[in-house]
Amino acid sequence: MPLPYRAHQDEAGLSEPIVSKVNDPALAYRVPEAARMIGISASTMWAMIARAEIPAKKIGGSTVVLRRDLEALVEAAPSARPRP
Repeated sequence: MPLPYRAHQDEAGLSEPIVSKVNDPALAYRVPEAARMIGISASTMWAMIARAEIPAKKIGGSTVVLRRDLEALVEAAPSARPRP
């Protein structure tokens, strides 16, 4: 499965958003995969779950994050300011 690519600066020096080229119909992702999809580390994702910044579900022995919750997290994130 291809991994998402990270934000990079265009010719004007403005950062493009982190986007995923993955066209995956999965409803939920295990924590490491969910973290990769939005360009953060698994430990950061675990910390966000612990702080209730993103909900997680327990299915069997796996902790998963719903795709719609990942999308909501990214949509609600503040816009990044370009570096001077």
